[in-house]
Amino acid sequence: MKYFLLIFTLSFTYSAFTQTLDCTITASVNPICLGDTAVLSIVSNPSETVYWSDGTVGFDSIAVFPTQTTTYDVIISDGVNSCTQSMTIVVNNPQINAGQDQQVCAGTQFTLTATGAVSYSWNNGVTNGQPFTFTTEGYYTVVGTDALGCSNTVSVYLDLISPTSSTISPIACNSYSAPDGAVYTNSGTYTAIIPNAVGCDSTITINLAVHNSNAGTDTRTVCDSLVWIDGTTYYTDNNSATFTLQNAYGCDSVVTLNLTVNRFTTLNAGEDFSLCKGENATLNATGGETYLWSNNLNNGASFAPALGLSTLTVTGTDSNGCTATDELQIEVKECFSIPNGFSPNGDNVNDTWKIEGLWEFPEAKLLVFDRWGKKVFTGDANTNFWDGTINGNELPSADYFYVIELGNGEKYKGTVTLKR
Repeated sequence: MKYFLLIFTLSFTYSAFTQTLDCTITASVNPICLGDTAVLSIVSNPSETVYWSDGTVGFDSIAVFPTQTTTYDVIISDGVNSCTQSMTIVVNNPQINAGQDQQVCAGTQFTLTATGAVSYSWNNGVTNGQPFTFTTEGYYTVVGTDALGCSNTVSVYLDLISPTSSTISPIACNSYSAPDGAVYTNSGTYTAIIPNAVGCDSTITINLAVHNSNAGTDTRTVCDSLVWIDGTTYYTDNNSATFTLQNAYGCDSVVTLNLTVNRFTTLNAGEDFSLCKGENATLNATGGETYLWSNNLNNGASFAPALGLSTLTVTGTDSNGCTATDELQIEVKECFSIPNGFSPNGDNVNDTWKIEGLWEFPEAKLLVFDRWGKKVFTGDANTNFWDGTINGNELPSADYFYVIELGNGEKYKGTVTLKR
């Protein structure tokens, strides 16, 4: 280990009252190499006490051996006055880099190059940065020394490997790219020589089987849409979509879609309508070839719908076999009507004068008068019929006058003929 004696003098004068103390530190060497020792010194009087930052008290010098650049402090005190000074010892440790452990092909030229110093000394007869013929596996060690004479030692492991040979039997589609870059389109036996990771020859025998890809067309005619093998839903004609499958040899089998999409868009169940109770309705859907109505109703047939609001659905089929549905609503009401006569003769036919639909008007009033203006009957929404009597006595055949008020501002007047 080489030592360089460098004296660095740092002075600081501290005055307190009339006494001046001197805290000048000197170092035997600075910077130092890692592992070396430096001596820090000051000059003090017997009446002064010296305090070093490493804990040493009462000595004018200390020996330090830092493992990294370190600052040391000293305080001198005479009990009244004091002074303080610092000294930084720089530790030099050259960082030598010899590279990563490597695999090297036997008999090849190889170069070891270390960095981080100014001079290098390798074992095994190696010269830094100069190629040599590699024959011995193991650790190669270098000592690097910097400009201050500080040195460090590192090693790198060189692993000896030999040329190799192997046989592969690839199965390829259409063509095969060999490890050496050659491209083959036919089955056969071939040889490729390539360097391995560190440059050794690797001889590869290739027993190659080449198969070919194929192609086809999927022709479809559908209604409305198609979810194809590619997972896409197609709503319009398409003759360009493709999907790639694998054939028995694992080669691409390209399928092209030839799609025709038919739509049944002309089905019409008709307009919603309403009618009075007892009237018949006819269903007339259009736009298709055949029709099937809900509740097994026939298109064009007449029927009597139930009282209230009902929804009927028709399913139509066109000439392409595509189907569609449509619906309509029918509202059957108890329609308001006033008969112009009745015959209460006990034959159970038209025996009462009944105002149809009057029950739909809760505030309705019904009054009947004879030809002299005498009121013979009073009714309402719940008693909407007259049997041709007054107080249980039959009235004679004649024309009678009526007044109907619906309670919504509407009023009806007229005559009704009673005939026995």
